[in-house]
Amino acid sequence: MPFASSVDVEKDPLKILVADDTEANLLLIGKFIARLGHTVITARNGAEAVDAFARENPDMVLMDVMMPVMDGLEATARIKAASTHWVPVIIVSAKSHEQDQAKGLEIGADDYLTKPINFVILEAKIKVMRRIALMQRQLSDNARQLELYRDEAEEEQRIADGLMKRLIHAEGLNDRLLKSWVSPTRRFSGDLVAATRSRSNDLYVILADATGHGLPAALNLLPITQIFYGMAEKGFSVAHIAEEMNHKISVLTPADRFVAAVIACINPRDQVIEVWNGGNPSPVYATDDGRIAHRFVSRHLPLGILEREQFDSQTEVYHWDTAGHLVMCSDGLLEAENAAGKPFGQEKFLHLLELITGKQRFISLVAAVQEHLGSLSAHDDVSLVMATCPTGEEEILFPGAAPVRPPALNTGYWSLTFGLSAPELRHLDLIPLLLHNLEAMDLGHGHSSRLFLVISELYNNAMDHGLLQMDSGLKSHSEGFDQYVTLRQERLQSLREGEIEIQLEHFTLEGRRLLRIRVKDSGPGFDHQAFTSRSLDDNTTLCGRGIPLVKSLCEDMRYLGNGNEVVVHYAL
Repeated sequence: MPFASSVDVEKDPLKILVADDTEANLLLIGKFIARLGHTVITARNGAEAVDAFARENPDMVLMDVMMPVMDGLEATARIKAASTHWVPVIIVSAKSHEQDQAKGLEIGADDYLTKPINFVILEAKIKVMRRIALMQRQLSDNARQLELYRDEAEEEQRIADGLMKRLIHAEGLNDRLLKSWVSPTRRFSGDLVAATRSRSNDLYVILADATGHGLPAALNLLPITQIFYGMAEKGFSVAHIAEEMNHKISVLTPADRFVAAVIACINPRDQVIEVWNGGNPSPVYATDDGRIAHRFVSRHLPLGILEREQFDSQTEVYHWDTAGHLVMCSDGLLEAENAAGKPFGQEKFLHLLELITGKQRFISLVAAVQEHLGSLSAHDDVSLVMATCPTGEEEILFPGAAPVRPPALNTGYWSLTFGLSAPELRHLDLIPLLLHNLEAMDLGHGHSSRLFLVISELYNNAMDHGLLQMDSGLKSHSEGFDQYVTLRQERLQSLREGEIEIQLEHFTLEGRRLLRIRVKDSGPGFDHQAFTSRSLDDNTTLCGRGIPLVKSLCEDMRYLGNGNEVVVHYAL
């Protein structure tokens, strides 16, 4: 049959291996393929065809069956076995019986063409196989590209995972009062659970839930991790921590990204919890006897939505008089659906807190959520935090604190004086800033926690008794404590005049290094003798414990004048 008159001039020519023991057939088929614009490789028996296939890596094979040395069927089988990707093999044979065609296809051939060759059909089959081969080549290229992307993505995730773990100090979650569980929907969690102790041994905890899932959500949490650890460890207030986090998120993250968060400070010494809740489910205080004693409802928008001037940092304070747990969770836990599409729900969450008491609470809650999900995965990251709130631990002021070690430097004389008027007193978180300066003076390892307590107690007394004229007797019971906190916030915000001066003086006396701390306020003073005569063992109420605590940590304490000036000496 004559050649087809049309010539294929497509852009991507094929490399076609033709195996036939007849020279005339090789010449005829070779010229036809060349006129179609493809490259021809020839082999005169099956063994040559196998070698040429391994050497030339052709895109297609036209295989005769009856050849010396090795027939076309065996050669086809070997070629198919050696192929690392799909290469079409068309058998071209004079054997036209159905069983011959079936046998050729069974051993791996992709098509069967009988002799004498119909070149119109051959051209059509080459075009079809060419399209399939090019598609296969594209799929292989795509597969290689996807594998490259996968390897790059895995490496990026490995680096990001290590970075996230280093930035989120997991050791803080090992606190003796804390239990936590985070179950991410993807490799990276959009929920953050972190905890640390301040210099005064208060336990700070944050549960944050960023918009979205996976690595993009986790990256939005990075700005707040360092703020949380840096400010909480220095003892900054929950309100100031929330303000700084909100500012960083609004500046560094896209406008459509925000972070719902609960920031809590647990003071075991005074049995007080302070919470800022912006957009998260309400943390719950559940007593050991199975009572929901308090809920910290969300009163604020999530972090990153409001500008600094609009942001509300007001916190909620609760005093516990019965031992229990502060329990916090993300909305992923409450919204986790079972196979029937039913969410876990807040009602079940609260019921379990009332039903299960003591040390089994946390384990039972986690087990209940896992049982609810069954074999399914939650649609959102699930987080749960439970902090134990004991009673009667006033004596455990510095668990795990390192022993005090005297410094090698700065044994001479120096002094620092800070004076604050009403505007600074309303907004400045003074004590952490003051302690930062003291640490720069190299007072020795282990003093920061004790000095934080001493200075903060003296400063708070000057503020509460001297300038705000607060009645400590209100704190003698839980209801009065809430009233005290509310009234203090109101009076502080309306403070327009008044001053507090803090002086720190370091000197050596008879070979002993001492720090003289003087705090003076411009108020009328207060009846300090009612408190200075007490010891820590004498007082089990919330009022009047600060002064006995300072006395126990210092060499001496003296109130001057009408009680608006106090001087203590702390041994270094």
